Amino acid sequence: MEIESPLPTEKNFTSSPNEDDPNATGYETLLVIVPSFLYTCISVLLESSISTTKKSRFVLEFFVLILPLVLGMTLWAEYTKLILVSLVGIVVSLLVLNYGKFSVTSSKTNDLQTFFITNARSTINTLSIIAILAVDFKIFPRHFGKTVTFGYSLMDTGVGLYVYSNGIVSPEALNKSNSISKSLKSSLPLFVVGSARFILTKLLSYHVPVTEYGVHWNFFITLGVTKIFTSFFLNIFSVKYIYINAFLLVFAHQVLLTSGLEKFVFENDNDRETFVKANKEGIVSNIGYVALYLFSVYFGYFLNSKGRKQTSYRLGFNIFKGAFACLLFSLVLQQLFGISRRLANASYCFWILFLGIFMTGLFYALQIIQQSIFGRKGVYTPYIFEAINYNGLVFFLVGNILTGFINMSMYTTDRSDYVALLIISLYIFVNCGFVSVLYWKTLKLKLF
Repeated sequence: MEIESPLPTEKNFTSSPNEDDPNATGYETLLVIVPSFLYTCISVLLESSISTTKKSRFVLEFFVLILPLVLGMTLWAEYTKLILVSLVGIVVSLLVLNYGKFSVTSSKTNDLQTFFITNARSTINTLSIIAILAVDFKIFPRHFGKTVTFGYSLMDTGVGLYVYSNGIVSPEALNKSNSISKSLKSSLPLFVVGSARFILTKLLSYHVPVTEYGVHWNFFITLGVTKIFTSFFLNIFSVKYIYINAFLLVFAHQVLLTSGLEKFVFENDNDRETFVKANKEGIVSNIGYVALYLFSVYFGYFLNSKGRKQTSYRLGFNIFKGAFACLLFSLVLQQLFGISRRLANASYCFWILFLGIFMTGLFYALQIIQQSIFGRKGVYTPYIFEAINYNGLVFFLVGNILTGFINMSMYTTDRSDYVALLIISLYIFVNCGFVSVLYWKTLKLKLF
């Protein structure tokens, strides 16, 4: 499991959406995320139609793909429905313009390309890096922030979608073995970074709410623990049937929450005398993240094994069928138990699976459309997305360093909307530009 940029997970903003009607904000979260797919459609359709250099691709993609993502989470946030309709119209227009080249195919996917997985994972990372800075400005809508107890919100999707995006490309999902000792060794950097983060936040007196993961726990510790425990499962049970273990684990977790763990997490926040009490959020939620990762591994296995034996359209149908099954599970469980990122309960796990699988399905549909219109040589994934995937850890670290620098150099809440928009845009331009140059030079930086 690579270290890559999660959607917002480590920020100190925890304002809650309307917890009386969490479905409304879940719908809104989807409306914010889906346009990222349509921006990608426009970008790749343009690049498939015209001759571009690497430099011109970067410029085109920044203004067509990246900058609109910034606007979608800031100035355009209240116009999500209008934006969605407009983008659909633009995409349809581009398809019509290329209608003469269109040739319907339903070929076997034995040579399945994974451009769509690159697009899905890079979208998660890009939304992440934008939001971890944008949340500190007034231009970022407050209802996009993390919920305190129960509810859907944009930033609640963070760590969950990150776990999903790594699970679908894990060694086991690719039919490769990954020993427990190798997993322990590769998890060590996560614990090192997690410990370093804890020490630095204390030395710099940087406020981190304990209701996120606890006093000593953080996102990196969660990833390390998840990696180790999933490795045990995957070395004991066949990946072919790992979804059964995931179901058993997620529902066992929900039973434990209902039996008292939920009360333990949400009550007596001031009682953190022992290590377990001090880090109750991180410890308890980790069970849910392990289950989520196992589900994601199975989905990746499905794409790379069973998916190759199906026609392209049949595979697409099965992807969306799985997505909406997860949505149904999430909605039913939400009515019974609520949905909580802080607990990583059953409804949260299935909500994240729905978002991840649904977006992956959309990008898969885009790939099939590109293949049908332009042939395999005309299938593109955005250059910036390729660069982000190539140096994911660098993209994440540069974003966090710049975010910290900006926060320490100014009072972000005092900035006007247009100044904030300029700062956020320059910030993401520098980050995307840096990893794009590294990709152009074929330099893959490994810090561990």
